[in-house]
Amino acid sequence: MKKLRQDANRNAAVAATRYLLLVAIVVAGLISLLGSAGAPTNSAPTIATTDFTFNNANQKSVVDQLVSRSMSSGMSVISATEYLVVAETRDASFGAMFIYGSKYDRTPAFRIKYNIASIGNNQVRVNGRAEMITNPGSAFERSTDVTAQASQQINANLSSIAATFDSTSHNEGKDKAVTNTKKHAATSGNQKPINADEFSGKPDNAGGVSLVSPAVAENGNVVPFTAIFSEPVMPGDKLIVTTDGNQALQMTTEGPPVTAISSRLRMQTGKLSVYIVRRSGRTDSATRSTGIGKPANPPNTTANKILTYQGKLVNDEFKIKLDNDMGLSGFARQINITLSNAKPIIFTLTPYMSSTPFIGIKSLDNLSSATVAVML
Repeated sequence: MKKLRQDANRNAAVAATRYLLLVAIVVAGLISLLGSAGAPTNSAPTIATTDFTFNNANQKSVVDQLVSRSMSSGMSVISATEYLVVAETRDASFGAMFIYGSKYDRTPAFRIKYNIASIGNNQVRVNGRAEMITNPGSAFERSTDVTAQASQQINANLSSIAATFDSTSHNEGKDKAVTNTKKHAATSGNQKPINADEFSGKPDNAGGVSLVSPAVAENGNVVPFTAIFSEPVMPGDKLIVTTDGNQALQMTTEGPPVTAISSRLRMQTGKLSVYIVRRSGRTDSATRSTGIGKPANPPNTTANKILTYQGKLVNDEFKIKLDNDMGLSGFARQINITLSNAKPIIFTLTPYMSSTPFIGIKSLDNLSSATVAVML
């Protein structure tokens, strides 16, 4: 009997030790998670609310700032409309994977959602929410609200943006004026507003980007566009294209200056936006609307996983046509276009590209020797 009691006590001690070890791992994981989530690192109010009001601002200029800063911090913008900006980054830290990973997908995502509303008198209200996403990008997504833990980082970002508009912009949870009144040298607040109801068929240029798409597209599954840049996209710049507020592609270059791109997208409402976040911090952008006859079908849940392509130089434009149908599982995620100097132009794609899409690029460099690599 005495031996049984000793064994029971030993088992209880082992169980308690395991429990304490698990708690320590979870705490360490949360610290690691919040330290590596890709959010801004500026100082911020130490308050839980993430509700800001921006003065002397409009919705488009606030959206441009949110997109620019999210991309500059290394996050991917997965949705950008006049009412909502969503950005995320995969978190491969041990803590994040231990707490939020799954057998289906071990690597979760850290996601920030900014809800945006105009409240009149040149005021825009923004509310931020942070989530950890289990099984990101799948039909099995699960979200965990971590706004309280990430509020300091969100507020740092919103405070920094508020300072570019007016020193009286404030956090709703702590009615305190932002004291940093330093304005950026170039913001998007002075860009030309775009009338989404005009289907003129002419290019829209809202500051550095000339955007051309059809006035009316009969089939929303294959809507072509061309974006021409007044300044080439250079190393350190990032370009992102959204269709109906969803990210379709992102492009960076490590060498060749890119002067124009063309492609085709899936569209349901016909809203197309292009953003270029310059290494200087300036954002160039343009938005355009196309009348859609038949809205696009959603991407297939599966994909053909084909990596074959055709690439050739046509006049001064290098064109690549993919055979991939861009379904949700197995779509072509990345294209590297490399010249003889071994410094590539990198496209990151999503299923909001059309099925069997093409990509065309123009550059100040000669593209005749370009080679292509496609990855799932």
